[in-house]
Amino acid sequence: MNKMKKYLVFVSVAFFAFISSCTNDTTFQSSQRDAAQRGRVLMQQVNELYATLNEMNYYFDYKREYLEILTKSDTSIVNLYSNINFNNLQLDSISDFVQKTSAVYQSYELLSDLTIGLEKSGIVYNIDRFCSLASSLNVSEDDKILIDQIYKAANSNKFERKDIILAVNQIFLKIFIEDIDKQSEILNHLFLAYDKGLKKVPNSAFDIQKVELLVNEPYSDSDVLLGLYKLQLRDDAYKKKQAVIGRIQSLKITAEKLNLLHAELLRKQKNNAEIARLLSDIDLVLNIEQ
Repeated sequence: MNKMKKYLVFVSVAFFAFISSCTNDTTFQSSQRDAAQRGRVLMQQVNELYATLNEMNYYFDYKREYLEILTKSDTSIVNLYSNINFNNLQLDSISDFVQKTSAVYQSYELLSDLTIGLEKSGIVYNIDRFCSLASSLNVSEDDKILIDQIYKAANSNKFERKDIILAVNQIFLKIFIEDIDKQSEILNHLFLAYDKGLKKVPNSAFDIQKVELLVNEPYSDSDVLLGLYKLQLRDDAYKKKQAVIGRIQSLKITAEKLNLLHAELLRKQKNNAEIARLLSDIDLVLNIEQ
């Protein structure tokens, strides 16, 4: 009888341990899927941001030529734009890096399905490509060491996906923020150059009768109308610039919160309330509906 009781106790303990293990595994898979989905959507929107920067590059280049024509190639306009320009190769390189990071997140999301293994998910292949491109960018020696560790971990027998994805996100975050801050600075300088250049355009360059049709203000003085038209041109450029700067700031903050989410998921004692808050904040910016 005692043996039977011990057996029943053993079976009960084993059963509840099994249930607990399944629950934890299911929770992990759900958390992994949530984080991976946010990472994938964030990468898509960051890539769209870099496409917008390419558009802004064209926009302000057009504005520069516009000013040069209106001022009949005034050399002071050229000087205003001296050493202020986007590096197209850099924009393309970072955009490619973002796409490589996106591929890692896509594989990470696939792994939330228990029927899909490492090989089928393609995560090792995508991490290898991520590491190869990341190491070719302008990164510090410490970053290169971390990139090498990511590569070795991904190609080892023991694949700790939570550790690796956190490290991948840390490298992405550092490269992204460092680069996008430079792009923001260039964007601000381009606007300031355009603003100063616009003031150098003589009123004689404009047809007052056509300007009257473009300025919806109750004034008749031609100089006032021309001044208002220039102000209108400045305001249009300012709003375009600010829209991009605003998007940059919101995606920077979201990338930082995604990093915090990965770090929280790595803890043994997870703060579920904090995880929920971070997911909610990220979803709000990325426009993810649950």
